[in-house]
Amino acid sequence: MIRWWNQKYIPVIFLCETKKFPLDTGVLMAGPGKSFSDMLIWALREISYKHVFYTLEDCWLIDNPPILKTYLDILITRKADAIRLLPCHNIDTDPYHFEWEDGLLRIQNDSMYQMSLSPSIWNREFFINQLIPGEDPWQIEIDGTRRLSQKNHKIYFVPNLNRWYLNTVHKGYFTDLGKELQKQLYEWHNKS
Repeated sequence: MIRWWNQKYIPVIFLCETKKFPLDTGVLMAGPGKSFSDMLIWALREISYKHVFYTLEDCWLIDNPPILKTYLDILITRKADAIRLLPCHNIDTDPYHFEWEDGLLRIQNDSMYQMSLSPSIWNREFFINQLIPGEDPWQIEIDGTRRLSQKNHKIYFVPNLNRWYLNTVHKGYFTDLGKELQKQLYEWHNKS
């Protein structure tokens, strides 16, 4: 659940097409018929924050996320483009290629998944500039990685994070675990 999230310091905004999310949070409704990247570009332009923490519905939060303020400060200090908050990354192994840089893993230009929609803190303008209208999530990651491999970017991974979310979607569909957690969320919401 999102009950641990302090919205006073980090507002939560859900991006939907037309359906309001059932919790008391901010919602941006992009309208029907837009591509995934078109909705995301529109939403990122609608908000005024210089940095955003972005994740998809397939990452079901089961614990407090890493200390976002700490990693936001690192992103700002290093003038980084993004910091990925994936649990359990700590080595340079295919499909990822990293270089250690002051305690963080900097993703290299020959790595897969340079562009990723995994939980990350982004420089919002950099994020917008990596998105091409008309793309689905898989195109964003695959073609976006090709585009990024030609650029000098600063995208970091935080090593050795504990597992703070579960993957609940596979190839665009809820897994059995995802369906069960979604059911629990609606039951919890209806009781409140």
